[in-house]
Parts: sequence; C-alpha cells; structure tokens
Amino acid sequence: MIKVFGLFEKYLLEKLPQITFVSLTVVFFINAFYNIALLTDGTFNFANILIDLFWDENRFFATFIVNLPMILAIKLGCTDFNLFIIMQGFWFFFVTLICLFITYINIPKKHRNMFQFVLLSYLISMNFVGTFFSSKSFLCAGLYWIIAVVLIFENFNTISYKKLFLLLICSIFMIKNYEWSAVFALLFIIYYIFKIKNINTYISLYKKTLIYIIFFIFFLPILSFIFTWVTETEFLIYISKNPIQEMLVDSQLPQALIVIVFIIMILFLSLKKNKSKITDSVLFLCFCCLLFIFINYNFLYSISSYRLFNFFLPLTFSLLIFLIYNKKIFVKFKIIKLLNFILLGLFIFNISVIAQKWNKSLNNIYYVLTTNKGILKAEDYPLSLQEGFQLHMWLSIILQKERGVSNIDSIFISFSTLKPSSNSVLKTINNFLSFPNLKKYGITYSDELLKKIEENSKLVSKINKKELII
Repeated sequence: MIKVFGLFEKYLLEKLPQITFVSLTVVFFINAFYNIALLTDGTFNFANILIDLFWDENRFFATFIVNLPMILAIKLGCTDFNLFIIMQGFWFFFVTLICLFITYINIPKKHRNMFQFVLLSYLISMNFVGTFFSSKSFLCAGLYWIIAVVLIFENFNTISYKKLFLLLICSIFMIKNYEWSAVFALLFIIYYIFKIKNINTYISLYKKTLIYIIFFIFFLPILSFIFTWVTETEFLIYISKNPIQEMLVDSQLPQALIVIVFIIMILFLSLKKNKSKITDSVLFLCFCCLLFIFINYNFLYSISSYRLFNFFLPLTFSLLIFLIYNKKIFVKFKIIKLLNFILLGLFIFNISVIAQKWNKSLNNIYYVLTTNKGILKAEDYPLSLQEGFQLHMWLSIILQKERGVSNIDSIFISFSTLKPSSNSVLKTINNFLSFPNLKKYGITYSDELLKKIEENSKLVSKINKKELII
C-alpha cells in the first residue's frame, strides 16, 4: 500500500500542475461542442457581440478578453454560428487556464510548490460556481493572481523588464474589468508602497519610471469603481446585495459551509510539523467527509450562487502565500496536492455532466421551438438548468440559427423578467421584447412573429406603467 501511494505521489501528485493544464484543456475543448458557451451569461454576451463588438462599456477590457476569438472571427468576415459557439465555449474556459499558467511560470522554481495554493483557490471556486467561473469576475481573479505572485516573489531592484511589462499589461486590463477589481487594486497599492520604499538609487531611470507608472495605474480601477457608483444609482445595491443574496438563498448553503470547514481543517493540518496517528486519522476523516458531501450534493447545479469566492479566495490564499513565504512557515504540500487532485477530479466529472445536461436541455428547447409558433412563455416549459439569461429571447434565435433555421417564427420569453421595480420600464421592455438586427448573418423574422411581439410590447408597457403608478 505504501509503495502504491509512493508511485501515486511520484507520477501524479508531483506532476499535478502539468496534469491540470493538459486535462482541463482537453475537457474544455470537448465541452465546447456541447453549446456550453450559451450557458449563464454566455447567451447575453454572444448576442451583444453579434450586434456590436464593443457593446459593454462598464467592463470593457473583460468583455474584450473573454470574447477575443469571436471578435477576431467577426472582424475577419466569418458568419458561421456553429464556429462562433465552439470558439466561445472553449475560450470562455481556456482564458482562465491561460491566467493560471502565467501565474505558474512566474513563481520561482524553488518556490513552485506555492502554486498549489493558487490552484486550490481556482479549484474551490470552480467546483462551487460551476460554469460561471468562465465569467468576467473569474478573469479579474486570474489577472489578480498574475500580479500578486510577481509582487510577492520579486524584488524591484532585480526584477526583469519582462515581468514589469507583464505587470503593466495586467494592471491596464484591470482598469475596466470587474467592479471588485478595485479591492484587488487597493491591495496592490499596499504591496507597492512597501516595495517602492526598498528601491535602490542605482536602478535606471527608465525602470524606475515604469515601476511608478504601474503603481499609479492601480489607482484607476478604484477611480472607475467610484465613478460608476456615483453615476449609476443601482450599482452599489447590485454589488453589495445581489451576490450575497444569491449565496444566502441557495438551498445548498449549509453543505457548502461544511465543505469550507473541512477544507480549512485540512489546510490547518497541513501546517503541522509533528506527525501522529491522531492527526492522520482526522485528516483521513476530513477527506472522506469531503468526498461524501461532494458526491451526495452536486454543487455545480447552483451555477452562480458562489461568485464571491472568485474574490475572497484569491485574497485569502495570496495572504497565506505571503505569510508562508516571508515567515518560512512549514507546509506539508503533499496534503495540499492530494486535496487539489481530488477537487480537480470532481470538477472534471461535474463540468462534463453539466455540459451534457445543458446540451440535452437545449435539444428540448429546440424541439419546443420547432413544434410551436409565436411567443412561448418560458415559465410554461420548466427545463433543467433554467436560469436567467439561459432562456433569454436571444437564445431562441441563436439556437435555431445554429441548427439551420434562418427565418425565425417562434421564440421563448421569460415574462417574470418583464416586471421592473424601478422607473426603467421602457428599458426593460426594449431589452426583452426587441429583436437584434442580425441580417448580415442571414437571420430574418416572420411577419407574424413581429406582429405578436409588437402587440405584447404594448401590452406589457401598459401593465408595467399601471403597476408603477399604483
């Protein structure tokens, strides 16, 4: 048994980073063929890019990065919907993996084991948020990790221009990325204050200037956050309430908290120098309980309830790396690697299941669309993984075009989303009851469908205005 575990450690645990990059690349590529790009925010991003390549002003750089292949394909004149969906499905995930790889290669070889904490941060988030880890918030976390490891391990007196330019590029991408980048930027400023104090006078003026430019760029995400807060009245409510509310209303919150407790216990035991039978027994029990909970409760189907992990976990684990590195704290990395190996296996299994389940759901949606005409109420067709944008009207259009239907005469509309609680009635109606102009992609709409949409638009407008007056 000891010999088997020795081989397992040598050929799997020690090669875990390489196994992670290769296995996830393969899994993401395969899942791209299961229309995974259309899940959660995917439909909304996909449709908006078709209309306007640079549609999102609030998260401009994040939008550009996570949709880069599709943007380039459109600029080159491509109109193939099937290719767009595959490209989106692969890149949405793969861009996160690229950030992880850049983080890995920027950790000094003698401290490469520290990468296990970065990987653990990713894998916990990936298992909890499911396919939502492909969102802009996770890209923001990926950029954070690239910058963080450079700041932790590098000395500004000896840092290379290559790494300085990497910091420059990543810091620029965080300016208009995701709102919470302001929190990351604030931490970077604190890091920099201590780093700049130790700069020697013999450093070239060019390098010193570049260091100070990067330092001041970190103020821009904070200013962008403040500007958005002042100019958009509902912004602060969304940032402070929505993600937390999602987490609290999730039915699996107790199980999620138990998992976090077990992970904390495993991390604590990995920091203990002295080996004992009691410690080993508790550790074994923690791993068994962790596996049982993941098998018994599939967290992946909550989709997006734990997006805050994309911010709290990088902050927590980067602080842990900083303390371990500077205080030279003892760590049993074998335990962390085993935890990562288990979480990696669980994620690969779950993401594969959800991709197939989502594709089956899309097949059901397409069947309903092709056997009915006109406006279909989404609430009358409870489908697996139904959530928010998944049954956005535009999904009906995209799905039919992908499967060869160019003249659209049936769509899904989720009427529960057409009851705004503020004065943005007309904006809400226009978002859900207006067709994107996609003629250049060969998409047209039947006269009968256009007439019904116009009738419903007027009806919903009257209803909502009456509700607001009351």
